[in-house]
This record gives sequence, structure tokens and C-alpha cells, in this order.
Amino acid sequence: MQREERLVRLNVIVAIVFAIICSMAYGINAYAASDINLTITGGTVEQGKDITITATMSSAVDIWGFDAYIVYDQANLEFKSGSIAGDAGDVSGGNGRIRLYSDVCQSKSITVTLVFNAKQPGEHSVAFASAAECVFFDENVESMNISASSGTVKVNAPALFSSDNTLSIIYAYSVFENGSTKPAWYWPDFSPERTSYDLVVEGDVTKLN
Repeated sequence: MQREERLVRLNVIVAIVFAIICSMAYGINAYAASDINLTITGGTVEQGKDITITATMSSAVDIWGFDAYIVYDQANLEFKSGSIAGDAGDVSGGNGRIRLYSDVCQSKSITVTLVFNAKQPGEHSVAFASAAECVFFDENVESMNISASSGTVKVNAPALFSSDNTLSIIYAYSVFENGSTKPAWYWPDFSPERTSYDLVVEGDVTKLN
């Protein structure tokens, strides 16, 4: 009788342990952390002009909320405005840090539009802050695993030459065999739109400057 009672107790213990293991395994599978991929586009712009870039947050499951930051070099780029597609969150900040916040998105892909003014020439990075500063929640209100890549804004210096390529004046000099020079006479009179002229030189002229 005692032996049978021991066997029953042992079976009960085994069943309880098995149930706990199954429950733990089920819980881990049901609420395993989801992955989210963060990307930022780059672009090229002339110094002094505005450029629009996009930050994309995508996952295989719905993103239910986030509180994240994008960092940039405020000495070279000036943040002007930002928005989240579908008004699914808020964009705010400046001075090198932009905050992205939402608790109503519920989407697998979220696009953020950011407008910068290019202050200085060069290649300037725009990136998500470290994972410690960014939090994303999935549909189970579990923190998501973050994988992020940055974007580069290439700012070109403005062209230093004039867009007007017409001549302002023509000077012509005759160089003689003895090395002396004197102004050469040409006609008709100079005009920026004229492309050909006639010139008469003396016989001992060796070249024109």
C-alpha cells in the first residue's frame, strides 16, 4: 500500500514538473522578442539647400509603439521639420537629437520624413541612437530586438564660377621680332555676343597675345 502511494506521489510530481516545463516552453514561444529593422536613406544636396530623407521602421509583426531618437551633426545639418506617415506618431527635437514617439501606430512598416538644411559641405551621418535609447514594442507589448543602419547626407559646395560664360572684353597685342609689343587693332568693335573679329598686323609681327 505504501509502495503504491509512493508511486502515485511520484507520478503526480513528474506530471507537475512536465506541466511546468511545457508551460515555460509555451510562454517563451508565444512571447519571444520580435525583430525590427531600422533604416535611413541618404542623399546629395548643395550647401544652403534643403534635403528630405526618410527613416523606415519595419517588422514581420505589428509595431504597437516606440520611443526612439535619431542623432545628427548639428554643426553641419539643421533639422527643420519631420512627420510620421498617417499621423501615427510625433516628431520633435533639434540640436542634434530628434525624438520619434508613438503609442498608436499598429503597423508592420512605419515611414518617417525628415527635412534638413545643408549647412556645411562634406558627408554627414544621420542615424538612430543606440539601442539603449530606443524602445520598440510589438503587439504583445514586448520590447523588440533592434537592427539599425545609418544614412549619409552628402553636401556639395556651391559652384564658384559664374553662370554667364560670355566674354567681358578682348585684349590683343602684336609681338614683334625684336620682342617689343603694342596693342593690335581689330574690328568690328567688341560685343559679348560677337564670336569673330578681323585683325591686321604688320609684317614683322611674330605672334599675337
